[in-house]
Amino acid sequence: MCLILQSSKVTSIGNQHVDLQPDDTLLASNDLPVVSRITKASNAEPNTTVILSLYMGMVQSFNNQIADSPTSRIARAIHTLRSEFRSPLSVSNFANTAGLSASSFHKHFKSVTGTTPLQYQKELHLIEARASLLERRQFVSETAYAAGYESPTHFSRNDSRKPGVPPSQDGNNINTLPANTLL
Repeated sequence: MCLILQSSKVTSIGNQHVDLQPDDTLLASNDLPVVSRITKASNAEPNTTVILSLYMGMVQSFNNQIADSPTSRIARAIHTLRSEFRSPLSVSNFANTAGLSASSFHKHFKSVTGTTPLQYQKELHLIEARASLLERRQFVSETAYAAGYESPTHFSRNDSRKPGVPPSQDGNNINTLPANTLL
């Protein structure tokens, strides 16, 4: 849960973007790759945001006890995908694990996350790779392989589709980048 006290930010979940202003609250009810960028802050009014990590296991457990719905099955698949996102994605395996057909899994996954399973995995790769470049100051090639990309070229191609600077410049121009954070 994210509460904006001061400043403004844009939060993206897949292809969906939400502008958050002071007194706005965002609750991500599933474990989604949420990326935020501060759009308005100053020395006089710095970014002031409260982020609470809720123990979603208890909430999801309660939800699972009420009904074994496709949404709760997708939540379990999301948990597995987040822990194994560096491995090759097999939608049919995730569908079997969720007890759904591949087409039903895909449909429900997109309704819960706003994106396809493959796009979701790509977002996780990009978030991990950008974090490696910014926080660990790794080379693009090291970053690409550590985040699960097949090659540095594959990472650069996917990363260039996102706004901002190319991955090779992320580590060099850390102070000129939008302030992207993973919630």
